[in-house]
Amino acid sequence: TCGFVFVARPHTRWVIKRSTDLQSFPEQIFSFDGPISASSLALGYSQTVSGDMLRLRDLAPNPPKMFYRLEVELSP
Repeated sequence: TCGFVFVARPHTRWVIKRSTDLQSFPEQIFSFDGPISASSLALGYSQTVSGDMLRLRDLAPNPPKMFYRLEVELSP
């Protein structure tokens, strides 16, 4: 779960990636491109927006070790 700051949305790009080893994050599971207001969600995940909160959930069973990384890029 992460917060969406609505004032910042038009100027940010968000990407959430997943890894099993913390060495690399090859799997992009979510992206939101604020400047064009477009998002994408990988298969096997669900997304819920409630107010200013975004919740992503894995639908499939996961390996025992799973790590997530949020990347945010300012695009003024």
